[in-house]
Amino acid sequence: MHLAGTKVLLVEAHADSLEAFSRILEGEGAMTGCASTVEEALQIAERLHPDVLVAELMMEGSANVVAEVRRLAGDTVRAIAVCSHPEPRDYDRALAWGFQLFLPKPIDPDVLVTVVRRVTPRSV
Repeated sequence: MHLAGTKVLLVEAHADSLEAFSRILEGEGAMTGCASTVEEALQIAERLHPDVLVAELMMEGSANVVAEVRRLAGDTVRAIAVCSHPEPRDYDRALAWGFQLFLPKPIDPDVLVTVVRRVTPRSV
């Protein structure tokens, strides 16, 4: 259980991806909160206080999601952007919006687990 005790907020418009990410991370011991919109994610962030945010870069409202989740859950929340068919400017956009890392989809399950584990604060 590589992610035991880690709380991950997943924000993804595609239900199949959201379910797959959740299943993968929960299989490693993480607790996940799943949202299909940024508005829903903010409601979950208030309750969950996630350690890590994994969010689709191209969703409506994604430009502010990192700042808003951190406002609600604390400045230590680490953020990973995911995106299908990324273009070079998407990497720059993700960094400018406060994400620490960027993963192009499809995402290998082992890569997802490894990246979430690496960005998780050591105190978890």
